[in-house]
Amino acid sequence: MAMRYIHIISLLFILFFTTPTLSFAQSTQIQVELSDNNIYLDDVFYLSYSIPGNSAAVRMQQPNLSDFNLLGPPKQRTGYTVVMNNGNMSQETMISFTYTLRPKRVGTFRIKGASIRTQSGQTISAATATVTVRPGKGNRNNIEDDFAAIDKLQKQMQDIMRGIEPEPEPQRQQQQANYEDFTLDKINNNIFLRAEVDKQNPVVGEQVNVTYKLYTRLQMNMRPVALPQLNGFWAQDQEITDPGTPHQENYKGKVYNVFTLRKTALFPQRAGTLQLDPFKASGWVNVFERGNGGYYEQKVNKELESETVQLAVAALPEHTGSFSNGVGNFTISSQVNQTQVSTDDVIQLIFTVNGTGNLGLITAPKISLPPGLSTIDPEIKDNIGEIMPKLEGTRQFIYNISADTAGSYTIPEIEFTYFDADAGTYKTLKTQAFTLAVKAGTGNKSSAAAGDALQKDIHPIKTGIPAFNGPRKYALQQWYYWLILALPLAAVAGMLFAGKRRPGTEPGKPAANKVAEQRLATAREALSQQKTTLFYEEISKAIWLYLSDQLNIPLSSLNKQSVAEELHAKNFPQPTIQHTLQQIEDCELALYTPSGGQQQQQSLDKAIALIASLENQFNKKS
Repeated sequence: MAMRYIHIISLLFILFFTTPTLSFAQSTQIQVELSDNNIYLDDVFYLSYSIPGNSAAVRMQQPNLSDFNLLGPPKQRTGYTVVMNNGNMSQETMISFTYTLRPKRVGTFRIKGASIRTQSGQTISAATATVTVRPGKGNRNNIEDDFAAIDKLQKQMQDIMRGIEPEPEPQRQQQQANYEDFTLDKINNNIFLRAEVDKQNPVVGEQVNVTYKLYTRLQMNMRPVALPQLNGFWAQDQEITDPGTPHQENYKGKVYNVFTLRKTALFPQRAGTLQLDPFKASGWVNVFERGNGGYYEQKVNKELESETVQLAVAALPEHTGSFSNGVGNFTISSQVNQTQVSTDDVIQLIFTVNGTGNLGLITAPKISLPPGLSTIDPEIKDNIGEIMPKLEGTRQFIYNISADTAGSYTIPEIEFTYFDADAGTYKTLKTQAFTLAVKAGTGNKSSAAAGDALQKDIHPIKTGIPAFNGPRKYALQQWYYWLILALPLAAVAGMLFAGKRRPGTEPGKPAANKVAEQRLATAREALSQQKTTLFYEEISKAIWLYLSDQLNIPLSSLNKQSVAEELHAKNFPQPTIQHTLQQIEDCELALYTPSGGQQQQQSLDKAIALIASLENQFNKKS
């Protein structure tokens, strides 16, 4: 008997608590709204279905739209309405699904069959909507833009009321299509990566522009995960001012939203077939699947990869000895800072190359100085203006010239040869000659001249017998005698002290950290100024320049492959090589997906640790 009462009480308990829910489900209605129910044949109109958010609507079953063209997938929005009940105000969440439609024919049409399936498993049917279509042209050509602007403004106001930043509008292409065009099996037709190159058959050193683009007709969220390897190229990236804003392109008869991910100017360094590896991205994409008599939206993970591009690079014709490695279109000029000098002075000669082409690969021209004048390797300064469609700017070679004896000297004309890729021929240019009048100086060269003298391979031989003048003193009476005697003792004490350093202290680490800090000082400054792009550029530049110096690889030949090969040749551990390459790739990726301050600080700390670790290992191997 007791068990029977328990069953009765349980049943009453279930009915008590479930009856309100059933009552609510039965009383919940879908609001159906038309932007206009009396339209012309060429008009665009909107059909919206709304339901209270507390009904937990999760799936919309499409109505019968056979008499209309569906212009893209429906837009789902969450809004709010204010309800007054006995003087009390409350806020109710509303979920809406909006269809953008254009009629196919004239007539009066009943749109029915729409329903919303809730999270509890119940299906709520919508009322029938009726629209009349008349022949002729309407006067609402911009209705779609007007409604989109209102829709965006309302959503931003809702976000502000909720205390969050407005989210960017999802990029959905509005074009004539049906749901079956956006299903999972057709996803590759609706989102993909492309690499566009403007020249397939360059010569060595000729500029080739490559642009990596993301084409999409779907709502998505993608980020780069692997940048293309550019082995065999000298590359310069073009800054993309607004990477998050798409433009529209018609590709193979379909209109896509297109995001430009990377623009790079490439200069091939060797002849033959060179390959541009794929650009890779990963993220999620919204597609549509058929189910329960209609279509529903589904979020899926997707990895994208651009096709591999191959370039057939032709070798340059035979050239003369004055060829500068320049390929493009250039002019030259030269100047000296003074022509009336003394042997104490340093003459500065500036040779400037101006134009478009591979400026960063142009080598210093040879200067044939007459006997009595000498110089060292020039200082190089670059000033790049534009990168695409043609890299344009100047490269300066600054020579410091000194005279050993007085007299009249002539700096001959400087010859500069480059290859004009458009004309397919070499061109040789020459500067004017300079005459210097040099008089004898006092023998006190300027600091620049003194620095030059220290770097000469052969110094003048001092003639005559050295004199030892001064009063005679015994060694024990000289202070420097005791200093020299104390130095070895101090060195031994220092080594003993170093040997007793605390456990875990890595040899040479303070010096290595100092080198890393110096290399990354500009990056730290950019971090303090919140210049994200400059910050990652400086980290990447610091690592590359450090590797170029330590591995003795010219910047024109420096890439991940050459770094890995050289580190392997120097017997660096494979984990160290992989960590180095990963750090370089992380910096490159960060330029396209910049992050917040905390992660930037972590990137800086990792770069410091990497350079310090490499410095320690280089010191051990030296």
